[in-house]
Amino acid sequence: MMLRVILRATCVAGAVGLFLVWPLAHAAESRADLGVTLRVIGTVHESGKSAGIARIEVAVDAFRATEILSIEVLGASGEPWLSRSGLVRTSDLAWSDATGRKVDATPEGPRIAARGLLKTRIEVPLEGASVHEVVVRVTGRSGDEVLSAEDAVRIPLDVPPTVVDDGTYANVPVQEVP
Repeated sequence: MMLRVILRATCVAGAVGLFLVWPLAHAAESRADLGVTLRVIGTVHESGKSAGIARIEVAVDAFRATEILSIEVLGASGEPWLSRSGLVRTSDLAWSDATGRKVDATPEGPRIAARGLLKTRIEVPLEGASVHEVVVRVTGRSGDEVLSAEDAVRIPLDVPPTVVDDGTYANVPVQEVP
């Protein structure tokens, strides 16, 4: 009888401990002094044209307190992203923290707390039917040190859905000629 009570108490204590520790096991920790993660939210096509706009969420995390100096949108070759409308606008972006609350930027730029995370959204114009590779580079300052990080994302526009592109090879269906 006493063994059952001890066994139940141990199980309840283990369940409560697991309930309290579980959120900490999935906590997001900065991978470096400054990190960037991109996520494609969606694309909007212009009607009748092979062009559109990609909406991308930019998440910037920092291990140390950091002030963001600039965000650059680049092509795969490292050149600034150009389109018919010019460069992508990355000034005066609306920033939010990890919980979604708006963050006010200082005149120097937004600040990330130590082990913090800030998010913003950018719109990148796309032209031509292909898989576009967009690179976003974030530069910041922590104390006297200038930090830089970048991430890339591939965005298909007007590409057949059966294309399999692993980064090295692309599998494109070909129609046989009799």
